[in-house]
Order: sequence, then structure tokens, then C-alpha cells
Amino acid sequence: MIQIQKIDLTLYRQFSFSLISLIEKNLDLNLIGEYLNEIKEIGAHIFHENINLAKQDLQDTKKAISAIDIPTDPNFSVNENFVFGIATFVAIFSNITNPICYEKNMPFRVHKATHSNVKDMDAMGIKLLNLEDKLGFHNDGVVQPDKVEIPKHIALFNSFIGYKDAGYFHWVPSRLWENQLNDKDLNYLKSNLAVVKLTPTVYEDSNGGYKKEGPSHVRAPLVWESETQENRFFLNGDVSDENNERQLVELFSSLRESINNSPECISIAQQERRAIFLNNTAGFHARDIFADPISDIDLSRIFIRSVDSNCELCPQSSPIEF
Repeated sequence: MIQIQKIDLTLYRQFSFSLISLIEKNLDLNLIGEYLNEIKEIGAHIFHENINLAKQDLQDTKKAISAIDIPTDPNFSVNENFVFGIATFVAIFSNITNPICYEKNMPFRVHKATHSNVKDMDAMGIKLLNLEDKLGFHNDGVVQPDKVEIPKHIALFNSFIGYKDAGYFHWVPSRLWENQLNDKDLNYLKSNLAVVKLTPTVYEDSNGGYKKEGPSHVRAPLVWESETQENRFFLNGDVSDENNERQLVELFSSLRESINNSPECISIAQQERRAIFLNNTAGFHARDIFADPISDIDLSRIFIRSVDSNCELCPQSSPIEF
């Protein structure tokens, strides 16, 4: 088990007022990218104890996960708490590592889902945002034009959850997972590239619909050795008979099944304003189905995802399209 940290309300308030003094503009989420360096610096001073504890948890390969609850201030508006909460999340993660920055220098992407768009998401195979579909154990990858990489850390923050029962977030550290495959099977996986159908990366377009980003498939090893002689895994998406030998499909299924049955799973309740930080190269994560939606609210979830710019190469990997 891990101990979930809680940001002290006084520190959250101190951080928020520091941003108000710094920005001197109408509060907008896009300002986080503009003032990213200052947010990192202010956060390093105010949240130094939380950051240090998070780093310790992430470096401990028997844990490799950290969770921090970010409060709301009743004196702030809904929008102010929305922006300050995400800024706090950014301040902590940017002091753990250097996140990838996207449009407008934003070190995260906002993912929003609504109940009315569930059918659209199903049609596109979007399990990431369809909260009523289980997302099984996996690790995250970054697909470049000519390769696949595994980010060393990822961070997730639930800003809003429109369900009464959000279930649990599950994490299995690689070090504690008892791999059921023998050396012969592992060597087979290291020597044979798999065609993997990726879990789609999506974003919301200007019309409120969802669009996929990046290729639908990659060719990559499922297992390889890192520079430190540790086994690394690429378990993202699906490996099917359609494009792979039967032995490869069965071994991929065996890997996932053994992770799913691991007694060393760390489970953390999913709730609003809980930030989860992962050592992505040192474990596998999954989440429960969300249940019992709050009535009369179409919005089902807003969550923030930030990705480490420090990555490990998945050797001999490449994106492909069919």
C-alpha cells in the first residue's frame, strides 16, 4: 500500500495567490503554458515536501507510484479552483521531471468526455474516454514518426468525475509481479516483433467531436532488455491473430493475464482532484469501469494527462498503417 498525500489548504491558497499576483490577467487555463517556468519555480518552493515524498515513492521500484490529493478553496470560484488545481498538478509534475509540451507550451492535454458522446467513442474504439468500458493493464507509449518510446513517467489528474461510483485505479509494479513466462517464451518475444493495434489517442475538435491522433498500429517487440539489463515491456493496445502468429498472440495474452492476477496490485480509489504519478517503465496500470452516473449532468469526466519527455526507446519499432 502507499500513503496518499494531501496538499495542505494553506499551501494551496499560498500557491494560488502567488499565481494571481504573477499573472494579473483574467484567469485562463492557457496561461499555464505562458507562465510554466514561474509555476514550476513557485511550486518547488511551496510544495517541496510533497514533491520530495513523491520522488521517493516513484524511485522505490516496489511502489513506483505516488498519489496526491489537491484541495479546493471554498473562497475561490469553480473556474479558479479548476485552473489552480491543474496548475498545482503541473507544478508538482514539472518538478519531478520535464513534461512534453504541446500547443501553446501546455505541459498536458485535457481530455473531456460526455455521456451523449459515448456512441461516438465506441465507434472509434476509444476506451480511454469511454468510462463505462474497462481499460485493462497496460503501460503508456509515445509514438514518433519513426519509432515508439516508453516515457519514464506519466501523470493523471481527475478534475471532474460525473459518476457516483468511480471505482479504483490499479497498479502492478514490475519488480513485484511474478512473471509466469519461462526464458524460452521471453526470448521468443524479444526476437519477434508484434503488430500492435494501439489504444487510440484522441482529442476534442472545435465542434465538440473526437478525433484520433497518430497511427492505428505499430510494429514493436513486446519485451526487450534495457540498458540496465532489465526487462522492458510494451503492453498497449491489442495483439490479434489478424496480423500476428498464434504463438505471439497467446504469449501476449499470458502476459496480461498474469499481471491481472497479480496479488501485488496496488489499488487507489479514483476521485476528483486526486493526482496520480507513475514510474511508467516500472509497472502496469488499469482502471475500473465508472458506474452510477450523476443524473442531469451530460459531462462525465475531465481529466488531465501529462507525459514525461524523458523516454526509453522501444528497439526496432515503427508506426504502420493498414
